[in-house]
Amino acid sequence: MENQCQKTLKRYLEVLSTTLCPGTVDHYRAQAGSLIQFLKIHFPHVDSLAKLKRTPHIEKWLQSLAQKQPPIKNNSRRKYIRHTRRFLEDIREWNWPGAPPAGLIHQEDFPPRDLYLPRPLPPEVDTRLIEALRKHEDPICLGLLLARLTGLRIGELIRLELNCLIKNPEEQYSLRVPLGKLHTERTIPINAEAATLVETIRRKRRKRPNTFDPKTGRRIPMLFCNEKGRLMHSNTFATRLKKVAKSLGISENVHPHRLRHTYATELLRCGISLPGLMKLLGHQSLSMTLRYVEVTHVDLSKAYLNAANKAHHLYDGIKPFDSHNENRIGSGSLLTVGNAFEVLIARIQAIRFDHPDPNSRKKLQRVVERIRRIQNKASKLVYEKLGGENLCGDSPVK
Repeated sequence: MENQCQKTLKRYLEVLSTTLCPGTVDHYRAQAGSLIQFLKIHFPHVDSLAKLKRTPHIEKWLQSLAQKQPPIKNNSRRKYIRHTRRFLEDIREWNWPGAPPAGLIHQEDFPPRDLYLPRPLPPEVDTRLIEALRKHEDPICLGLLLARLTGLRIGELIRLELNCLIKNPEEQYSLRVPLGKLHTERTIPINAEAATLVETIRRKRRKRPNTFDPKTGRRIPMLFCNEKGRLMHSNTFATRLKKVAKSLGISENVHPHRLRHTYATELLRCGISLPGLMKLLGHQSLSMTLRYVEVTHVDLSKAYLNAANKAHHLYDGIKPFDSHNENRIGSGSLLTVGNAFEVLIARIQAIRFDHPDPNSRKKLQRVVERIRRIQNKASKLVYEKLGGENLCGDSPVK
């Protein structure tokens, strides 16, 4: 028999279902429901959320999450805590009967976030997979190839509409990407091969019933659907990709999302800007793009060697200061020192602007401010030494 806690959660889920997609409601059911189930087993006398206390109820539940076997990853544990806190805070703010007291879950209860590097396919594996997918004629393999050429999430791929291909007067093609993970529709430019793929999949699809789209509630013709007009499952694409990789003797753990990582990394290596890549991938912030794009060790090595080489030439003109021979002090060398300060500040600022962590950006800004103070002090000293000429060619700030 349901107790009051279970009834409250059930009512809460009914409210959420009016605005959130079914998958998100299921997450709340499982994650907030874990607290209700824990109370039912370990604290059966707590038949109302109004009886909840930080100690021992919440603390014991948090301990059970941390000690669960097999272990729950930190990111998953964060979702359990976040959704449960949202559940408790919402019903308290809505003044529901039996609402819990405030402040049961603290920010310190969240474990550290696991930040995984994206894993693009090695170039040789990527090349072999693309060649193999091009040789297959079935729509699933062609769809995987389309995902590799466009960077689509697999959930976006399987919901492409039959009329997703757009051709402008300049004979350039675009792809209309439906509402996806972030509930945003977008249009992305594609090359001729991707456009041809869409046309080929259309022909192979033949005439099929319209598909019910759970996100929009409409029946529309989908590019990928089975013979009965039902949406295809993402596992269908994942299984086929693993099968193709196995037939090639590839030992890498290949799954469709790695095609997206490879697409993003390839574009970044070829010089696309991060804002441009952000739009293509359908991200809402630059920090999301930075998590998806990996700069490989090879790229990092090249960038370091180029920067080190430029820095070496930059300091070539700087000569040791000889206080016994003022005639050896030249304005060119002093200007080079001033330029060195500006280059250093510019490079730190570039890192700061692109850094995803706000706290790190603040720390870098403080570093820049300290460097500017050092530059200004050095400028004053040289100004006094040369009687009017400082590192940057201007009078120092007094």
